[in-house]
Amino acid sequence: MVIIFSFCTFAWVFFAANSIKEAFYIIGHFFDNITCPVSYLYSGFLDINMGKGALVKEVFIVLILVLYDFFSLKTDVILEVSKKKAVVRWITYICFGLIIVYFSQKGVAAEFVYFQF
Repeated sequence: MVIIFSFCTFAWVFFAANSIKEAFYIIGHFFDNITCPVSYLYSGFLDINMGKGALVKEVFIVLILVLYDFFSLKTDVILEVSKKKAVVRWITYICFGLIIVYFSQKGVAAEFVYFQF
């Protein structure tokens, strides 16, 4: 999964760049000026206007997904939830619904990924 993610992320440079020359320039300078990875990541989060609160939200989302993936390797999580009493099931459904609503991006206009073509 890490290899596929890395390859796809690498390939997106060619979609985001204005020319092949610019894409190769970006690739050639991927790791320039990275002396301290933590400060590099922190400045990157600041560049995209992600404060500490938003970062905590993102980490929480990833943690939920990792936990779901971990437990789904051992058992069918959805089947296990469906076997519980109705009250437990509905509490679970409501909690996940609230998590989705709370973490959804409201009022963010997203451009279609292939709009530039």
